[in-house]
Amino acid sequence: MNIIFLIGMPFAGKTYWAKKLSENYRVPYVDMDDMIEKAQGKTVSEIFETDGEANFRLLEHQLLATIIDSYQRPLIVSCGGGTPVFYDNMQLMNNAGCTVFLDAGIATLVDHFEQKEDTNERPLLASVSDIHGELQLLFEKRKNIYKQAHYILHSEQISITNFDKIFSLCISSR
Repeated sequence: MNIIFLIGMPFAGKTYWAKKLSENYRVPYVDMDDMIEKAQGKTVSEIFETDGEANFRLLEHQLLATIIDSYQRPLIVSCGGGTPVFYDNMQLMNNAGCTVFLDAGIATLVDHFEQKEDTNERPLLASVSDIHGELQLLFEKRKNIYKQAHYILHSEQISITNFDKIFSLCISSR
């Protein structure tokens, strides 16, 4: 029994798919950003603004370690977009379970961003005028880490059916 970590860019659908997989496979899921917000009593944006990104990344790293060390398995984890990028988080996740990179194209990310009611909830993108350009830059910085995932699903391939094999491999092995 194991942990499946969903990673990828902001607006790639990590939380959406964590909920869908949880319902389909009857496995609990957690959303790291939600957990941090509840624990801190602030939104991620407020944490960035008042405590700084470095403090948020430390909270994220500590939560990841807690999930790995003490949460019941199997479990699906929706990670923040930057979770794999900081500290040794990607290595920790790869060692503790299965990582699945939800690889959505920049146009898809922009479309999802524009559909959000509150675009200020993403602190790295809140005051950006060229969202397409900013997401492209962010992806370029992060892609080599994301590509260290055990599995990569491109946005047009993501479906419950395509998760079936990955799910069974991840839950039964590693």
